[in-house]
Amino acid sequence: IVKEKTCNGTEFESNKQLAENGIQSVYLENGSYYICVEDKVGNKTSDSDLDNSKNQITVSGVDKSIPVINSFSVKSRVNGYNSLDTTLTISASDDNGTSGLKMCISNTGYLSGCSWENYSSTKNWRLSGSLDGGTRTVYLSIQDSAGNIVNREAKYTVYKDCSNQSKVYTESNYGTCSKTCGGGIQYRAYQMKDTKTNTVCSTGKDSKTCNTQACYVTPSQLQVGEVIYYKTPSSAENIKMLVLSNQNGVVKVIPETVIEYYFSTTYNPWTIASNLLAEAQKILNSEYGTRAETVGYEAGMSTDPYYCSNSRGCDNRGTEENYVGNLSVVAKHGSQLAALKAKGYNNFYGAVHYTSCRETERKSCNHYPDEYSIENSKYLVGSGCWLYYGLNWASYGSSDYSSNGSKLSWLSIGSTSPTRVDSNYDRKSSALAYYGLKAPLIPIITLRNDLKFVEGNGTLANPYNIYHAADEKAYYNLITEIETAAEKAGENEIDTLRGYGYVTVEYLVAKGYLNSSGKVLDPRTKRDLSCNKINLKYYYSSRRGYYFGNAEYSNETDCILQERIDYNNTKSEFLKAAVNFAENYNDSFVYETIGSSNKKVVSIDHLIATGYLPNKTYIDPTTNENVKCKLIKLDQNYKNAYSASLTTVNDCNNHNKYLYNELSTVLENAAYNFAKNYNGKYVYTTIYNSSVRVVSVEHLIATGYLPNKSYKDPRNNADLSCRLIRINYGSRGLSGTVITDLNDCDNHEKYS
Repeated sequence: IVKEKTCNGTEFESNKQLAENGIQSVYLENGSYYICVEDKVGNKTSDSDLDNSKNQITVSGVDKSIPVINSFSVKSRVNGYNSLDTTLTISASDDNGTSGLKMCISNTGYLSGCSWENYSSTKNWRLSGSLDGGTRTVYLSIQDSAGNIVNREAKYTVYKDCSNQSKVYTESNYGTCSKTCGGGIQYRAYQMKDTKTNTVCSTGKDSKTCNTQACYVTPSQLQVGEVIYYKTPSSAENIKMLVLSNQNGVVKVIPETVIEYYFSTTYNPWTIASNLLAEAQKILNSEYGTRAETVGYEAGMSTDPYYCSNSRGCDNRGTEENYVGNLSVVAKHGSQLAALKAKGYNNFYGAVHYTSCRETERKSCNHYPDEYSIENSKYLVGSGCWLYYGLNWASYGSSDYSSNGSKLSWLSIGSTSPTRVDSNYDRKSSALAYYGLKAPLIPIITLRNDLKFVEGNGTLANPYNIYHAADEKAYYNLITEIETAAEKAGENEIDTLRGYGYVTVEYLVAKGYLNSSGKVLDPRTKRDLSCNKINLKYYYSSRRGYYFGNAEYSNETDCILQERIDYNNTKSEFLKAAVNFAENYNDSFVYETIGSSNKKVVSIDHLIATGYLPNKTYIDPTTNENVKCKLIKLDQNYKNAYSASLTTVNDCNNHNKYLYNELSTVLENAAYNFAKNYNGKYVYTTIYNSSVRVVSVEHLIATGYLPNKSYKDPRNNADLSCRLIRINYGSRGLSGTVITDLNDCDNHEKYS
């Protein structure tokens, strides 16, 4: 096929081609052409045959221009993060607009694994892979009706799953406590879910201590005669008690102070004496059966309530034989223990002493229990002269019988040399003082309700704190040891501990102040004391500064003291790193509204990313919060020296904002160099109600002022190809460039 009208010219010789099966393909431009044919022996079309219309071709309407892709972007179809489900936005055109255009889209390469489809300005597109935070490339090919093809790619960074997590509880409440007392643990299951994708990233359980109350000793465990400690509803402290009886979990106890309680002036001494003897009768009946003998106010001699009898006698009626003969099973005074033994009560707990004297003869009433009674009795119950008149002396402070205002000193439990009852008595008449009280003198009377324990079905009706005496002693020894250790810590670590005002048992063990191979347990309840506080008192003087005072054990707890201290030290490292960053950083700072004004800030995340802090997770132990997004405020003084303070504000995009600042500087510098070297007409765009000079990132790439690569906004992964940069001119010419938030994907074409 030739343009000149001859088949013998050089054009034919240079353009002739061998036809395959009579078919030959030739690309022609618009114009008139002639067909020359030559056979295998050299015969060819003559020039005169070229006048024949069959040997002529006229070509028109040839499309030689390729389509243009004005813009191509990828955007997530899910709000809040870059998902794999995206929307492709395409702007392409040809000489005929978009008529006849086809497109082919692939995740792997141009025309790879895709088929041609009609052009559309938008298309839903699923990216390959998973949400791994990686960058994906989408390949777009546009073809016109003439088969001309143009290619363009768009890059897109997908969200990294589990990069933003929150705790979601899968149980509405904490589960059952592992212990019923003494400090157990209960758990509540949770899932750590991505806040954007709802993906379950991990699972775990929160734990907390529970049932920290004392493990009570049950009443059925108590033995008669055992010394215990317990707290009644009306007492502030544990009281030392003696167990008197235990019948099927109904326990009677008596404190040391009960004597003073019942010997109050509000009680009639004779009523007390009567109650004493009534209880004594119950004990005798319980021990020796229901015998007919009586223990009474008068013991068979009711004619004279003030009747006084002893071996000498106040009169002739008071002999030992009279007591035995009158069926009294309890001697009227201690010397009559023989009367009990004569009745066969060899195992009786002790002598019940009851005497009475005439008012006018009380000075001569010198009844006393014999030495045998005192030395061999388990319980002594006193009444009579010693009870009535002794109480009168103590209660009313009679100067006649009192040298110190109190004559109850002989009631002291376990005293080896109590004060004599009265100086007017001879030594023998103060027999309790004389011999020393080797057995407790206990008024066995009807006890108050709060001095009884009632156990039913394995539980306590009145769940008081009951401790064995040995455990109580061990507990107070342990507290003393803990306080001593706390004093050493408080003295040695003033700078660290003064700000907290306390230390914990766990801290003392960890620091070696308190020796323990395991958990420190309350000997009484087996409750873990690790978290218990020991309050530290500090003082200040201008001469000494702060100095340690004393330590006092507390039942308050703090299980994260060490973590608090470590985190406070870490916060200091945060501030040092922020100051170093500020002093070395020469580009524009990121600003955040702190209080009522914008302040320079930097996040912990950015300090990690830039190497100013070690790359690890930082957790606030008080809130269990990951603090990587926490902002640090940067201030400068009049000497331009930086100081830093940790704020409560979070900005998880701060690092990306700094990256955007750095990228903006690169783009602005490229625009400045372009403007400095450009001599043609600028493209103008209306910004802030006036037309200003602008250039797009795409045009800077096309003209070589920027490397040919993809530019993404680190804050939101937006494509910056179409982003406009403002070019400012002043009275002296070019004054600077500033990146804007406007896009114009036709800016390059406008310059062209």
